[in-house]
Amino acid sequence: MRKFSMILVFILAFVATTLASLPAQAADSGDERFVPVIRWQCWGCDKQFFTFDPDDIEAKTKGDHKMRDYQQKNWVLFTDTGKSIPKCEKATDGAHFFDKEETFKTSPNIIYQRKNDYIVLKNGGSIKAKIAKWRCGNCKLEGHVFDGDDMDLFGTMVLTTAQDLFNMQGGGRVRDCGVKIYEGFVAKAHIMACGTATNWTSIKLAQSISNLWYSD
Repeated sequence: MRKFSMILVFILAFVATTLASLPAQAADSGDERFVPVIRWQCWGCDKQFFTFDPDDIEAKTKGDHKMRDYQQKNWVLFTDTGKSIPKCEKATDGAHFFDKEETFKTSPNIIYQRKNDYIVLKNGGSIKAKIAKWRCGNCKLEGHVFDGDDMDLFGTMVLTTAQDLFNMQGGGRVRDCGVKIYEGFVAKAHIMACGTATNWTSIKLAQSISNLWYSD
């Protein structure tokens, strides 16, 4: 992801102040597929689920992965960590038997579209995807994104245009910046500064989903 230093933040704020009346349309960097994930399929019910690589739910990895009680205790939904994964409808005891189908990279936008099919592990290690914290240099709003997401900041910024940055939990657009930085001019788009990206566990990511954002 593009790293925005604080110097750049002040430069952009100055440019926005002096050239607010001459905005240019921002470009789109395209479909950004950079988040490593794994697709799984249950032998019994044929349902497909996803995990964030390298979270492992394969039946043959270890015996616990075939046990309903273990699955219900340790595997929860990305969208609601208070809910265990749904039980297998075909197995008498409700246990899934997962096979790994493929490991691939996907975009945050596609993750949002399939978010109800993602499983996170209470007892998993760090995932390969990195998470960065952002902060608006004007209104001080904060949030998180997958490292690699351009946050709708690719190309020339248009501070008078609402930013196409959406919430991973509910899908709503990020609120307008709302800071008056020039006479008669109130910014809608945010000027983002990002901290160092770090690796999280999938359960931590899921617990932060209400403040996790993605661009299209």
